[in-house]
Amino acid sequence: MSEPLRISKQTAKRFLLKALGFYPQLEVTTETMWRQLEAVQLDPVATIERNHHLVLMNRVQSYQIPSFSQLLEKGQAFEYWANEACIIPIEDYPLFEFVRRYRQQAFKAELEQYSSTVKLMNDLFQENGPLSSRDFTSSGKVIGGWDLDKATTKETSYVLSLLHRTGDIQVVRRDGATRFFHLTEQVIPEQLLEHASKITPSEASRRLLEKYYRAYRLFSATDARYGWQKIKAADRRRLHGEMMHEEVIVPVEIEGVARPYAVLKEDANRIMAEITAPETNSVRFLPPLDNLLWSRERLEDIFSFYYRWEIYIPKDKRQFGAYAMPILEGDQLIGRMDPLFDRKSGTLIVQRLELDSDFSLTNKRKENIQHGLTVLAKHIGAHSVQLEHSM
Repeated sequence: MSEPLRISKQTAKRFLLKALGFYPQLEVTTETMWRQLEAVQLDPVATIERNHHLVLMNRVQSYQIPSFSQLLEKGQAFEYWANEACIIPIEDYPLFEFVRRYRQQAFKAELEQYSSTVKLMNDLFQENGPLSSRDFTSSGKVIGGWDLDKATTKETSYVLSLLHRTGDIQVVRRDGATRFFHLTEQVIPEQLLEHASKITPSEASRRLLEKYYRAYRLFSATDARYGWQKIKAADRRRLHGEMMHEEVIVPVEIEGVARPYAVLKEDANRIMAEITAPETNSVRFLPPLDNLLWSRERLEDIFSFYYRWEIYIPKDKRQFGAYAMPILEGDQLIGRMDPLFDRKSGTLIVQRLELDSDFSLTNKRKENIQHGLTVLAKHIGAHSVQLEHSM
């Protein structure tokens, strides 16, 4: 097993920001950046824009919203659950086969209960090609989605969700929040289907774990999502230790941080290299599900920044706002901004902007924040920025 790499918090921050695509790359394309990130999380909430668009807008200067759907339409990507629902490179399809097999067994009885609906859907897909949930009529309601104790979800929508989880259908296109599905055998390339049918669960699990390492770049076995697989804490520690013993990963000790971290062996030299700090006049506003924010514990350990997404917290108990976006200035997270996009007037409204106590609002910082807001407004299609409270 390799000796631990001993680094400062500053080194950890700069390595992580560079690995996750925040350093200026003028010519980088949407596809290149998305593959560098390994996966981008999806979410229907569009307070100012959907998470996946905001993630890429912050990293790709030339990003255009239609380019995202083109990843699906050109067969370069598929949607499945990694760090929750994500868009993932198509070549990784076999890695999730053991997850799909598990869900096929888990949902078998339930899908048999809806067998007539499943048959109807299969027939319609065969006849018509890609369809959305709106293309299916259903008088039946079931408890699903975000329902608690009242059946308000359309039966066909619920069955579509089950079939997507089991891998029987795939998302082939997005139109805003509307997803269009088609049968897996009509979407996934034959060679990938064949590979998926032959891959063993242990191989798939191992390769998915390595993909997780590449996505997180700096990670800890304390992460409940470790490897994007449901692994008990004791088993996570054992597996983590085995990967260190094999020297697939290298331990990292960060000055002033008690939690042990690790990086892939291939990243060991990169994390020890001198990385020039990004310009502090580069201000970005991160969506709540940005890849940098996937590990809240890592944010606190390395950036000394506390963050919780408050959208599901009752309004009177929120501290920063339903869609508060962390503010990244250079290599520091300096505060939060709670936005709202008034699409009717084309105005990006800043409902609240607050810096952490360690950062003061200097004239230069104020100028940088205003520039960052102008860039964000341009990306989402807003014509103006309105601050409800002056900075």
